[in-house]
Formats: sequence, C-alpha cells, structure tokens
Amino acid sequence: MQARAEVKAAEDPHYALGRQYFTGQGMALNLAQALKCFLRAAERGHAPAQYAAAVMAARGQGAERNATLAAHWLRKAALQGHAGAQYGLGDLYRSGDGVPLDVVAAAEWYRRAADQGHAKARDHLARLKAEAQAKVRGAATPPARAGSRLASGS
Repeated sequence: MQARAEVKAAEDPHYALGRQYFTGQGMALNLAQALKCFLRAAERGHAPAQYAAAVMAARGQGAERNATLAAHWLRKAALQGHAGAQYGLGDLYRSGDGVPLDVVAAAEWYRRAADQGHAKARDHLARLKAEAQAKVRGAATPPARAGSRLASGS
C-alpha cells in the first residue's frame, strides 16, 4: 500500500510544491507555505500530504503546534493505509496528545503499521504488550498482609 501512496504523491502538484518549500530545494525554505501546500493536497485526500501536514502540526512547523489538527490528519492518512501515519496515531493515543489516552487504540494503530513492516511500530507494540503483561502479573500478586515481613519492611 505504501508504494501506491508514493505513486499518488508524484501525481499531486501541491504536495510536490510543499516538499520544495519544506526542503528549500529549488526555492527558499518556507515552512508556512509548505504547510499551506500540504493542507491543500491533504484536503483532496492525498495521504502523504495528510501525513506531512500532521507532522508539521505536531511539531509546530509553519504554524503554532496543534496536536488536535495533527491527530485529524494522521487519522485521515492512517485510514488510507499510510504506515507512518498509523504509527504516529498510535503514539498520540499512547500519550493522549490531541486525542483521548487509549492504550487499546494505540496498540491497534501500532499493529496496523507493524503489519506493513514499520519497525518502530513493531517495537512499540511489543513494549505495550510487555507493559500489559507486567500489569497483569502485578495485579495477580496478592497484597502483603499487615503482619507479613514484606509489609513491615523486615
């Protein structure tokens, strides 16, 4: 699916212009203009532009930082199968930045990205699973009784 997104990237002139403004390649570096171009392409459903706009919004590049806007565009791109957006959306759900804190949603988005070969998503998903298993093991341990050596610290 990522290859299809790359082909579509080449087809959108606003995305291409946004990349030039973002990198300063062939013109002066201008993050505000880059964001405007990415948003124009994003509004037409262009997943790479949606992802680029989301990253810029999350970092405060070209405009004030806006985690809610970042989450909006990440979701749009993620639903089109953009692995980077799926990973990013997982991060937002894990931290509660721009979206409600939701570890289950984070795991689902990490899984989708990992299924496409996204290495960091695989790592984050494994870490979430390990944390969940540790919590289950911790919850299964009975609390120390008042008279026990663990409770008294001896």
